[in-house]
Amino acid sequence: MKKLVIAGCGMGYVLTEEIKAEIESSDIVCGAPRLIANVKGRDTAEVYTYEKIKPYFESCNKITVLFSGDAGFYSGSARLLKAAEKEDIDIKVIPGISCVSYLASVLGKSYDDAAIISMHGRKDKDAELVFAVKYNEKTYVLTSGAEQVKESIRLLEKYFSKEELKIYAGVNLSYPDESVFEITDGVKQAEGLCTLLIENASPDKKEFGRVLWDEDFVRGDVPMTKQEIRQISIGKLRLSEGDVLLDLGCGSGSVAVSAAYLSPKIKVFAVDKNPEAIRLTKENALKHKCENVICVRADILDYINTGEFDRPSHAFVGGSGGRLREIVKRLKEINPEIVIVVNAITLETISACTQLLSPEGEAVFVQVDRSRNVGSTKMMISENRIMIARL
Repeated sequence: MKKLVIAGCGMGYVLTEEIKAEIESSDIVCGAPRLIANVKGRDTAEVYTYEKIKPYFESCNKITVLFSGDAGFYSGSARLLKAAEKEDIDIKVIPGISCVSYLASVLGKSYDDAAIISMHGRKDKDAELVFAVKYNEKTYVLTSGAEQVKESIRLLEKYFSKEELKIYAGVNLSYPDESVFEITDGVKQAEGLCTLLIENASPDKKEFGRVLWDEDFVRGDVPMTKQEIRQISIGKLRLSEGDVLLDLGCGSGSVAVSAAYLSPKIKVFAVDKNPEAIRLTKENALKHKCENVICVRADILDYINTGEFDRPSHAFVGGSGGRLREIVKRLKEINPEIVIVVNAITLETISACTQLLSPEGEAVFVQVDRSRNVGSTKMMISENRIMIARL
């Protein structure tokens, strides 16, 4: 039977004895130019996708494909494995020495208690990087190169002061020109193949069941969904990692930011036509380090009709401007399975919600009475009664 070996060759210059043995017994070794440059005594080919490797099996019984890093991290090895598994060939995957373990050993800093983020080849990990640094004393980051290092550092500077973080770079690890240093002068030093260690001496403490309170938000002259209503509404959304939420009529951004605060893998589009609302939402997202909030100043219906957003799995309607029926109709056209939660306070919106409720939908009226100091005593003051509807 034909055999395919998928090998993680570390940073590119360090190979395990097992991988060396597989190379020695291979008919041809494939991979990126940098990885096959040091292969001696075997034919090589600058290919690493299965469709380009497959023709070589016509004349070869065993092919080894080299990938940088550890084959267990996000890389082309996963795509190759998925494609090759459909074929009638024997497949073997060998992990290499990852740049994380290598850099940790050079710095003398463990990684068993660290977050590890692979940014290599990814453009969708910014929010996860910010969350990892926010909640961990140590975060190891695999990058695609110098440009991504610069972008990552610029991103962190948006949310953290220079005094809060220490950033170490391992450049061209395992190569003769290897260098490991603390980045203290911008990002110019980190040129080349680079892995980062980011230290946060005072990370935020994760709290179970943590929700953002009203006093956690920057307030302004735009409406804000109060914390009790906000908690029930987000609970009715039943968000999961990977979901996309449209917050329509976001106001100060309390719902958008609270939802994004749950996980960096929840993406939130916060939409409002009021420029002050968008300014406040951006400020609150920045305050709580939620890179996964995208703020859009636009009329709600106009924006929905553009389709310039990821396909939404959920929508929260905090203000419909009397156009709830049109908004719901358009959202259902985009995604018939979308989960829509509405806060209704006016009789007109309450009536529209009642008519729009699906057989599986539900509605609750919530009355919140809040204690307030009145002189030397406390009194219960009633807030507006609100319908929360899951259409």
